[in-house]
Amino acid sequence: MPDTAVASLDLRLQRQAESARTAFAKGRFADAAELSRQILAEAPGCLAVRKLQRAAQTKAGPAKGGGFFAKAMGSVTSAPFLLTGRSAMQKEPLKAALAADKILAHDPIQTAALRLLGQAAAALGWTGTAIFAHGTVRELEPDSVPNLVALGEALLAEGRGGDALQAAEAALRLEPAHPGAQNLAKNASVATTMAAGNWEGGGNYREKLRDEQKAIDLEQAAKLVKQQNPPTSS
Repeated sequence: MPDTAVASLDLRLQRQAESARTAFAKGRFADAAELSRQILAEAPGCLAVRKLQRAAQTKAGPAKGGGFFAKAMGSVTSAPFLLTGRSAMQKEPLKAALAADKILAHDPIQTAALRLLGQAAAALGWTGTAIFAHGTVRELEPDSVPNLVALGEALLAEGRGGDALQAAEAALRLEPAHPGAQNLAKNASVATTMAAGNWEGGGNYREKLRDEQKAIDLEQAAKLVKQQNPPTSS
């Protein structure tokens, strides 16, 4: 299912979202963040509210009593939620997303929770939320190759082949032999070719992607056979 639009929320949550926007506009950032948290607890796929929450958290700044000790305590208390989320990831990605949100409501730069949210969102088809989560991780950990690949895959699923290719290239600059980055680069190249209008006819995007990949694989196999069996001179 796609990311949830504010307009598709029930009226109660829509009014709450409007209150959150009003609070943000008036500089009541903590109130805006808390209202957003309440909405996301019921509608975690609402990307507009998620973005508002992060903007409010950024504006509000760190809570009082911060510092290393508070961060250490936060990492301890977040452990059960991470464990629950990771164990639920395969069969219950929605539960994983909710577990990640419980952490992010209090620690918006917890990269483990952001990655968990991105993985859960991808599994649920919330490509915008997945891009948001992995994009935030990239801001915090720009050299994480697995995250760059996950970001690229989310961008590709969103139909943004050019951006996905850039993510793949960034990953390959850091780790040229990374198989996930190499595969992403191939698929993103196909997507950008399609977007440029070089493919004719309709059809399913994923089927075309598979057909093009088969063609690439066959071409590479043919070259290998030719190298191993050079033509004999008459």
